Amino acid sequence: MKIMKRILRIFSAVVFAMVVSNTAIAETESERIARLHIQAEQGDATAQFNLGNAYDFGKGVDKDQREAVRWYRKAAEQGNANAQNNLGGAYWYGTGVDKDKHEAVRWFRKAAEQGHATAQYNLGIAYLNGKGVDKDQREAVRWYRKAAEQGNANAQNNLGGAYWYGTGVDKDQREAVRWYRKAAEQGYANAQVRLGNAYRHGEGIDENKREAVRWYRKAAEQGYANAQVRLGYAYWHGEGIDENKREAARWYRKAAEQGHATAQNNLGIAYWDGEGIDENKREAVRWYRKAAEQEHVDAQFNLGYAYRKGEGVDKDQREAMRWYRKAAEQGHATAQYNLGIAYGFGKGVDKDQREAVRWYLKAAEQGYANAQVRLGNAYRHGEGIDENKREAVRWYRKAAEQGNATAQTNLGNAYWDGEGIDENKREAVRWYRKAAEQGDADAQNNLGYAYWHGEGIDENKREAVRWYRKAAEQGNANAQFNLGVAYEEGKGVDKDKREAVRWYLKAAEQGQADAQNNLGAYWNGEGIDENKREAVRWYRKAAEQGDADAQNNLGYAYWSGDGVIMDKREAYIWWSIAKVNGDERAANNLRKTDWNDYLSSSETRAANKEAARRMEAIENLEAETASVPSISENIALAKPPGGVSIAEKVFENAWRSVVIVTTEDGQGSGVIIRPNVVATNCHVVDDGGEIIVYKSDDRRADTDTPFAATIRRANAEDDFCLLDVAGLWGVPATVRRYDTLKVGEMVYGLGAPQGLDLSLSDGLVSQLREVSGTRFIQTNAAISPGSSGGGLFDGEGNLVGIMTLKIADESVEGIGFAIAADLAME
Repeated sequence: MKIMKRILRIFSAVVFAMVVSNTAIAETESERIARLHIQAEQGDATAQFNLGNAYDFGKGVDKDQREAVRWYRKAAEQGNANAQNNLGGAYWYGTGVDKDKHEAVRWFRKAAEQGHATAQYNLGIAYLNGKGVDKDQREAVRWYRKAAEQGNANAQNNLGGAYWYGTGVDKDQREAVRWYRKAAEQGYANAQVRLGNAYRHGEGIDENKREAVRWYRKAAEQGYANAQVRLGYAYWHGEGIDENKREAARWYRKAAEQGHATAQNNLGIAYWDGEGIDENKREAVRWYRKAAEQEHVDAQFNLGYAYRKGEGVDKDQREAMRWYRKAAEQGHATAQYNLGIAYGFGKGVDKDQREAVRWYLKAAEQGYANAQVRLGNAYRHGEGIDENKREAVRWYRKAAEQGNATAQTNLGNAYWDGEGIDENKREAVRWYRKAAEQGDADAQNNLGYAYWHGEGIDENKREAVRWYRKAAEQGNANAQFNLGVAYEEGKGVDKDKREAVRWYLKAAEQGQADAQNNLGAYWNGEGIDENKREAVRWYRKAAEQGDADAQNNLGYAYWSGDGVIMDKREAYIWWSIAKVNGDERAANNLRKTDWNDYLSSSETRAANKEAARRMEAIENLEAETASVPSISENIALAKPPGGVSIAEKVFENAWRSVVIVTTEDGQGSGVIIRPNVVATNCHVVDDGGEIIVYKSDDRRADTDTPFAATIRRANAEDDFCLLDVAGLWGVPATVRRYDTLKVGEMVYGLGAPQGLDLSLSDGLVSQLREVSGTRFIQTNAAISPGSSGGGLFDGEGNLVGIMTLKIADESVEGIGFAIAADLAME
């Protein structure tokens, strides 16, 4: 907190009277000024000071600071201390006379040496700043003390500040508090805030939050903005007073309207979150902007965030980055990190990995854990900076020691693989456990792997399964595959092929190649109805990711013509690829076959070229893999019960995610996208009344459970709303990215049309459209009233859109639209 540095002048409020026939009759202003002129001209020093004061402040005469200085000088030269102080003030500020700090100090000293308290304070200010006199903090304190001991509140406040910070005197916070109290008890607002701060933090006095609030209130009620902000903060956090967000917002507003930047930012936060005041993102942005334009770093970051999200203002990534940069350049670590992310991915700025690393480093050096992880990744992969595994480990460790779960996992991986540090499986397990206990799915899977193989820890299959399950239930594909293996082999859990297949399916649908290959068990019908076409479909998915076993199996399918049209050339291609990837069975198949019986020399050359092309495509595929390998390879397992249609499978996968949404005006549908969060259309819930969500207890929806809902986020322009639904059970839908959809794909609508229970319809992706930045899926699947807000799913049961609109008239059979489900995850 800065020392008060304002030079003070004395304003005369003396009222003169004339005595007429022993009766006091008040003078008029003109009479008073006339008399002062007469007395001043006669050499009366007090009259000269009062006349100078009148000209200085325009009291009874036109304001004329040169004339004021003339009369102050006359009085000052006679030794009038008030005039000496005010003449010093005139020289200090250059009002009515040329600015001259040395001359100012000369007159302050004359008055101060007469014991004039205000002049003593002013002389202290001069010594503090080294203006008009050599800087001397001890001398400043000496003059503050003289004025303070006479009761000058400004001096008492500044003397308290000197003791608080140890400037010009030995640091002594108890002595500081003593002087703050003297000034505060005179009503000096700045001292009241300082005293409140001392009570709040227990510095120089016993901590007492309620007493802090009492002093903040005294200053706040005088209109002191700093105090209003602190009082607002106390109400917001319930610190020293009962929490009251509305009262907090009221005090923030008072300070904000005075231009206090922190208050403006805090008021913006209140509007943004709808706490203590109705949510209003545009109003939030207005206040963020006011604070940001005053260089308030948090407000600059918040304004950047608003532009990035397009909330309260039109989305504008470049404008977002402009404000992030302003905050980042002031040292805001989160802004530095976000600016690094922007450069890393080319969001709002040109992609530049070196610039990304530069900003990650700035944030990382401030201890920002996410930036430390990103910087570690950059060093590990040599992206934007020279590869340096040891440096990567150093940054991972910094973040890991702060409790960052991703860093703990990465550090565990480094110890496991001996990458950038000596291999140490036990140390790897120690870090995996730290991250796993925080819920990091990769760490849970890796810890399970360690228990399964007894590496870095004693082998314990049941404990391995426990950790695999935790990760698998979070959607970790490797863990889902590993859990499937455990059920298939009956290790750590009772053998259960159907349960194994259930987990393989979950992993395979996320692209886990081993699981996709194992779902080729449709081939033999082990634990599932035989379905060779389905087997081939999964073999192909795994083969295209480079799984050699799947490549061999796919080659065999083409050779035999089972599940696919026989094609010897395709068999040759896939076996050739599998052979290169080390599959001995494929190599043997190629050796024992006389290919001259099936392919001409030119066909063979063409097949070899195609095989090379596919291998290159597979090698270039950017697939994310876990750092620790899966626990088993190339185990031929089975898939869930077969013999069902795709539509049946979609309904089976999706019905648990779809809900019915009702208001006083009608009924619509919704989709669970996260625990306790439902996506729907705004037009379903915009009547402002009570919102009830019904969740079906079984597939037939004969029994529904009601849950109260509130609007979490509304984007009326795109007709997209999120609802908070406390206690809602159900399975969040798996969202598929819009950019992976293709025109002509089959899609399935699931909602509650015409007030009925959940109903399934099907159709095609007719077209993919973007309107004003919002992505839509055009479909001919039936979207009836009541289906609005329901889910549009692909053939695997993944959510691709939220159904929103149906166009139908005599000339149009029916055009439906769904908002891309990606929007729900942004």
